[in-house]
Amino acid sequence: MAEKTQKSKVLNIVIVSVQVVLILACVIFAIFMIFQSRKGENGELATGITLMPVLTDSMDGKHSDSFAAGDAILVEKITDEAKANLKVGDIITYVGKVGDNYGYISHRIVEIGSNLDNTATIYYTAGDKQYDADYDIEAIKEPVYENAIVGIYKGQIPKLGSIITFLQNKVAFFFILILPLVALLLYNIIMIIRMAVKNKDEKHKAELAESEAKHKAEMEELKAIIMAGGAKPTETPQPSEEELKKQAVAEYLAEQERKAKEEEIKKKAIEEYLASQANNKDNK
Repeated sequence: MAEKTQKSKVLNIVIVSVQVVLILACVIFAIFMIFQSRKGENGELATGITLMPVLTDSMDGKHSDSFAAGDAILVEKITDEAKANLKVGDIITYVGKVGDNYGYISHRIVEIGSNLDNTATIYYTAGDKQYDADYDIEAIKEPVYENAIVGIYKGQIPKLGSIITFLQNKVAFFFILILPLVALLLYNIIMIIRMAVKNKDEKHKAELAESEAKHKAEMEELKAIIMAGGAKPTETPQPSEEELKKQAVAEYLAEQERKAKEEEIKKKAIEEYLASQANNKDNK
């Protein structure tokens, strides 16, 4: 019994732990969906803070705000005022060439310059990984024009990016979140039904116990009445419960027979009276 109880406790702990993990995963995914990156016609970010998973190690450097693949960064949509105040060391997010396509890149500003006729500011950026490794700055820096900048770095959440990227996969999302959540929902429904059935059984057992207790009390009361009107307990053996029942039934039947006889006597007296009245009437 103790071993069974221990196994039940362990199972409950495991189930609760799985539910907590799934709920946390759902919360993380929901946060990402709320703060996910959204593009406009020119690649601008949504108003406010955008949560971006980091896909490469280009910013894995020695700075306190460096970040690596698998992290998630918080990027705020940049305003014209913020662009005017950008300085070397700031991390910006801009639209740039990523492989054969265009996407968001988040790198650090390492130099600020302008074009040949001084009509536009150019922000030269580089990833911390190459920059901190003393690569040739001229070889690794990338020019970024103001109109390509869409956001500025505001913080990071380590390792969250890996979870977001993993959950973005539809198959993983189904098997890691949807399927277990459905299974847990069904399990909880079954447990609720079992608890309802158990409560109903316990209520029925309580009613039976109450009925038995009431019956026993009545039998004890009947026994006391019989013992009070009969022989003393010290003079004769104490009758069993079955004998008391038989005795009570016999007394009940005797009482019914006595009442029946009384009724018969009353009926006979009435008949005799009516007969005498009839005779008197005829004699007159």
